[in-house]
Amino acid sequence: MKKRSYLILILTFFILSLCRTLQVPAEVSSDAIITAENAFEGIIDSCVSSSDVKDAGEWIKIVLPEKTGGTAEWYILGLKGNSRYASEYDFSEYRDSLEKYLAENEIKNPSARLKFSLLLAAVGGDRKYIDKCLSDSTVGGQGIMSLVFGLHLLNNGFDSRQVSIDSVIGSIVSMQHPDGGWSVTGEYGDVDVTAMVLQALAPNSEKCGSEIGQAVVFLSEHQLEDGDYSSYGSRNCESTAQVLVCLSALGIDCASDERFIKNGNTVLDGLLLYKCDDGSFSHKLNEQYNPSATVQAFYSLSAYLKMSEERGSLYVFSEQKNNIADQPLQHDTSEPAMDNTGSVCGYKPWAIAAVLAVAGLICLIFTVRKKHIKNVIFTGIIAGIAVLIILFTDIKSAGSYYSTDNTEKTNIIGTVTMSIRCDILLDRPDDPKETLNGLTESGHIPKDTFSKLAESGNIPEDGCILDDTVFEISADETAYDLLIESARSYGISIDHKGSGDIAYISGINYLYELDYGDLSGWVYKVNGELPSVGCGAYRLSDGDVIEWLYTLDLGNDTFVQ
Repeated sequence: MKKRSYLILILTFFILSLCRTLQVPAEVSSDAIITAENAFEGIIDSCVSSSDVKDAGEWIKIVLPEKTGGTAEWYILGLKGNSRYASEYDFSEYRDSLEKYLAENEIKNPSARLKFSLLLAAVGGDRKYIDKCLSDSTVGGQGIMSLVFGLHLLNNGFDSRQVSIDSVIGSIVSMQHPDGGWSVTGEYGDVDVTAMVLQALAPNSEKCGSEIGQAVVFLSEHQLEDGDYSSYGSRNCESTAQVLVCLSALGIDCASDERFIKNGNTVLDGLLLYKCDDGSFSHKLNEQYNPSATVQAFYSLSAYLKMSEERGSLYVFSEQKNNIADQPLQHDTSEPAMDNTGSVCGYKPWAIAAVLAVAGLICLIFTVRKKHIKNVIFTGIIAGIAVLIILFTDIKSAGSYYSTDNTEKTNIIGTVTMSIRCDILLDRPDDPKETLNGLTESGHIPKDTFSKLAESGNIPEDGCILDDTVFEISADETAYDLLIESARSYGISIDHKGSGDIAYISGINYLYELDYGDLSGWVYKVNGELPSVGCGAYRLSDGDVIEWLYTLDLGNDTFVQ
């Protein structure tokens, strides 16, 4: 009976967790809406009164175009997100000013180019700049923020020959820290960066729901008692504003969701702590007007109001999509994945059918023999758990996985050289001093720990799992495809998450990510460089040299000092 109770509790917890992850937007509090609207209008009034214009119309038509390249972009984002301002006011002056600005100025910063492209999309500007921006190496060209802005553009229906939504998501997900957050540098999540990443991931929750869920927990845990947030140890308006945009994009009402109410204070309450008497906002508590704080508070309030009207994310310009995109959204036209026997469906439907058939037979026997109804319920619960296990696991026989009888490649475009090494695990000090993550101060594996690893037989004496090996490649073959081919040909175990463009390698030869520290895992290099996209999205070229390397420091230790 105790075992039965435990199983029921586990299943109940799973269902509740699933419902919470897939939470639909709650009904937004009318008081919170009124508060947000008043604060939003208060910022506009403050801007109008300080700009020597008579009303919001002149501010939009005259003042904001003059500030193109500064704070104007973010005010435009907030205004376009507001249904009334977006429909009642003309943004053509700003659009013309932005196009002129971009024609006269060379924007070298990748994230800035993507930001301007995003604003062009919002106001229906010339898409040539956007297409050019997406056709070069801008997306991912400056780390995580360039990936975030690039994903915003892709979410709005723009296409790129260099990256796809799945490949960008894969790159972003691979940068998530163990604590659930993201950051520009370092090994721990930052509130601002995490919130901005979630703003871009929000429209793709079906692709990365688990990662989003972890990040939401991270943001909930870092909320302060007054409802606001801090970054780098300093409470500030901007961090709080970014979280408000993020939650609104996810359909989470910060005014009613208990995860974001601390000591009775919501994120909206926390934001309003920084409101000045004139309607503007300050960077820190009890300070005066700050331009950055004010504009970020402005578009965060717009994001909240847009969510309250069930119009989606601030960064998805559904109203403008038909005006700026000449081509429809691209759909996945790839062939359905087959298993090693050529079956489109694979073993899972058959396994599920078998489980359900056996469960049904058992229930029938219980019914005929007039056994207690609890036995039928218990059987159903066990069957449900078994189905979930089948759905979330991928079983292949050793013979089928490591088969070298592969279909002969066609459309050969050349050859590449690939190797797999874990040399970093061989470099260890004689008298280590361990730190919290199990490594020494120099980042190496403690000697006693290495001895246990060596005994496992997973670490070759020379650190070489696969020496330099030449492979033929076909057109569009990726680094991931080649790794899987080599694993099957040479009997090397591979563990991965996801597939296609978002494939992520979590283990090779029974050496896994996070095994030897919070920053440990597998990275790949092509021609000596760490690519900015996931291995499933990197298309190989003739003559490439691919190295799969185990790292203790997010790949930084794979470069010769």
